[in-house]
Amino acid sequence: MDGEPAYVVGQVAPGQTYDFYVDLNAPSGVYGVMQGRWQMQNAANLLFGQAVWVMVDVVAPTPGPTSPPPATPSTPPEATQPPPPTEVPNPLEGLTFGFYAINGMPTIPGATPSLSFGSGGGLAGSDGCNTFQGTYTVQPAGTSQGGLTIALGPGTTLACAEDVMTQAQSFRTALGLVTAYSVYGGSLSLLDSTGSAVLSGQQY
Repeated sequence: MDGEPAYVVGQVAPGQTYDFYVDLNAPSGVYGVMQGRWQMQNAANLLFGQAVWVMVDVVAPTPGPTSPPPATPSTPPEATQPPPPTEVPNPLEGLTFGFYAINGMPTIPGATPSLSFGSGGGLAGSDGCNTFQGTYTVQPAGTSQGGLTIALGPGTTLACAEDVMTQAQSFRTALGLVTAYSVYGGSLSLLDSTGSAVLSGQQY
């Protein structure tokens, strides 16, 4: 589900409460269980606090009674072929994201992991030390969020600083946990099976 960011107006002192109001928009023409999630973020783009989420079941509208169509002359079989299916766009195709947080922890400046989502399900990325190839599948396509599976392929094997190597391993481990995505306004959250953001990124 899409939505607009909600901002804190003024200051909230320790121990005080602040109420947020968020309007939810279900994707048009897509039915089934949808999830919306929110994560607080400070002025330095760092995530904090517990993620808040909601799940709703979007049902298809019930068609009303219709009148029988008027009789039409029969046509040759070749004139009644169905139109070709409309190709549904892939919302991640052609986009590149740099990830500023892994499991809520900020990444190392100058060693930002990234992913480039290519056409035909091709994936190219960097873990901040080495580059790699892979594949990805979005389901359903045409929406700003849904299921996502990522399979990593071969990559380079350079040696980097110890902290960068540790971050690279955490990034690859997080990619293996991804089951869903949410993209909005240039921001990308990759979610695990519990709906928690394991990777938070921004479009380049």
